[in-house]
Amino acid sequence: MSLKLTCHPRDYCAAIDRVTAMISISPDKILTVKYMLRGDVDGLILADHTAPQREDELWEQTCLELFLQADGSDVYYEWNLSPSSAWALYAFDAYRGERVLPEIASLPRIRTHHESDIYTLLADIDLKELSGITEAQQVNIGLSAVLEEASGHKSYWALAHAGEKPDFHNRDCFTYQLKAADTP
Repeated sequence: MSLKLTCHPRDYCAAIDRVTAMISISPDKILTVKYMLRGDVDGLILADHTAPQREDELWEQTCLELFLQADGSDVYYEWNLSPSSAWALYAFDAYRGERVLPEIASLPRIRTHHESDIYTLLADIDLKELSGITEAQQVNIGLSAVLEEASGHKSYWALAHAGEKPDFHNRDCFTYQLKAADTP
C-alpha cells in the first residue's frame, strides 16, 4: 500500500509535488521502506553517494526518516536515511527524552535510484536488534522527510503533522500501524 506524506502546512516545496512511501516486512523481520519523491528532483540538494556510515545531524539536509514505537511504550526509535547512504539510529526513552545511540550489528542497506522526475530511496532495516519492537503486538510508525532545495529552503513532510511547527517526534505523527498479525 502506498502512503502519502504531506508537506507541513506552513511550508512549501517548489521542487517536489509528491512524496510517497511503502513499507513491507519479511519473515526474518527485515523492514523495507521505500520512499518516492516526484517532481523536479534536480531542484533538490541530494548528498553524493558514499560508503554506508553512521553520521549525526542528517536532518540538516535532505533526509528520509522512520520512527518506530511499540504500542503502549514510551520508548521509540528514529532512523535517519540519507541519499548518500549515511544513516543514523537514535533511541529515546520518552518524547524527545534522553537520546541514545544503540549499537547494532546489521547496518541498514540503503539504495537510491533517480530517473527523470522520480527519486527513490529504498532501505532494509533489521528490526530484531530494536528492543521491544519485534515482540510488540502493534508498532506505530511515523514516516517523514526533510527536503532541501537548491535555494537552501527546507520543507518538512510526514504522514501526519501535529502542531504549528514540524515535529516528527510527536506521537500523533506515528499514524501507520503494523500489527503482529500483519507480519509474516
